[in-house]
Amino acid sequence: MIARQYLDGTGPFPGRLPYSGLMWRFLWDYHQAILRWAIWAHAEVQAWPADLSQPDATTAFARIVAAASSPPAGP
Repeated sequence: MIARQYLDGTGPFPGRLPYSGLMWRFLWDYHQAILRWAIWAHAEVQAWPADLSQPDATTAFARIVAAASSPPAGP
């Protein structure tokens, strides 16, 4: 509703529109990052064995750190 007001030229603080655009993009990207993480975490946990004392935690941790060390590129 608020975004629509600004798009229609009736937003309450038109001088703040550039800042609002920056914040909108930040919040959108932030929520997309949380969604990507939640999907990844769900798949990660689903792959865990029933007995968590069995897997090699160091190897799993190294795999996660290696993947995080080379994140996908792009805006």
